[in-house]
Amino acid sequence: MEYIRVLWKGVGLGYPIEILLEIGPDGYQRRKVERFADGRVALASARFAEGDTRLDETPSPSLAEIDADPEFVAQRMTRMEFERAWNDGFLTRRATS
Repeated sequence: MEYIRVLWKGVGLGYPIEILLEIGPDGYQRRKVERFADGRVALASARFAEGDTRLDETPSPSLAEIDADPEFVAQRMTRMEFERAWNDGFLTRRATS
């Protein structure tokens, strides 16, 4: 698995400012965490999706391809960092429900 953190620069309201991706060996997203400027967190996996947050149906671009776009800053993250964000996303959902 590969884990990528993407910061979305200059994005408008209603769009995530940070996107965390878990990408499988086949290049497809397995799980996604989206964080919004207002503190909301949305999660997506093969089993469920929240709001407009969905897994892409095509292979994910590489970290280098994402980072080459001037709207984004992409970097690797560890599995532990991703798992922490994923679990925090569930806690955030329950606290606001």
